[in-house]
Amino acid sequence: MRRLLPLLALAAALPAAADDYLPMWVPKSTESRWEAVRGPYPLALEGRRFVDDVLSATVVERRFEQESERTRYRYEWTCNAPGGGCSGDRPSIAGLGRTMTEENPTGRTRWTSVRSLESFDVPAQLLALDAENRTLASVDTVVAVRDGQFMLPLPPLLARLPAALPRPATVRLLLALPRAEGQAGIKLSSEQFDELASRTPQWMPPAERLAVYREELKARLLAEDDAGALPVFEKIAAVGEPLPAVFTYRWGLSLMKAGRSEEGRAKLQAYLKQAGAQAPDAEAARRWLKATAPR
Repeated sequence: MRRLLPLLALAAALPAAADDYLPMWVPKSTESRWEAVRGPYPLALEGRRFVDDVLSATVVERRFEQESERTRYRYEWTCNAPGGGCSGDRPSIAGLGRTMTEENPTGRTRWTSVRSLESFDVPAQLLALDAENRTLASVDTVVAVRDGQFMLPLPPLLARLPAALPRPATVRLLLALPRAEGQAGIKLSSEQFDELASRTPQWMPPAERLAVYREELKARLLAEDDAGALPVFEKIAAVGEPLPAVFTYRWGLSLMKAGRSEEGRAKLQAYLKQAGAQAPDAEAARRWLKATAPR
């Protein structure tokens, strides 16, 4: 309004038409406008979701905005009569009909969230927590954020936790987002984690766990993926249940085919000792041992 004072004083000095009219800048409309302070803006997570064993979220920019009021004025004749009953002609003067706007800050501020469109890879950790939110174990990973969103399947990360780890109370994913105020996190509720853990082999009863691992091993062997089968053999052995001698033979055979001959020979020798010289696969084991014997 300070800008208008000289204009109003000038208008007051002009002769009125029949003392009834006065040319003035008349306010026509006022609107508020929010404008973000220039970035870069800090990043945060919103829209956290856990559906079908997949964690997902949206990365947003946290923008600090300031409000201002913009008023539009029009220069026109106004009635200046005390009773409002104006009469007489209004002469034509320069500038009538012009418009201008004036903007002033209101002092009000706010934070808003706008989806980021950035893409980057961010270091992350999956923490296994006890009932007191203490960390029992952790797994490092990298989360791919694309156009401000990411999706992360949890079962592969859970499988990387120590095999002997007791079942945690829940898990939390921590991401080191750039320009974030601290680490951003997503924590599963106890209900969400209970449902997930009930389908996670390492926390199943031994018999159920073995059944899951055997199906996984069968699929690997049928696909002739001996290298991929080796971790499954290890998981089955870690359950601690008695296993048939043929398991040791198949393990040794996969080690051989995966190029780990020394370990494979040890398993095949253990098989012969366990099953005896007349076992169904004893002859095949001896052929492998002979073919890979040190020269």
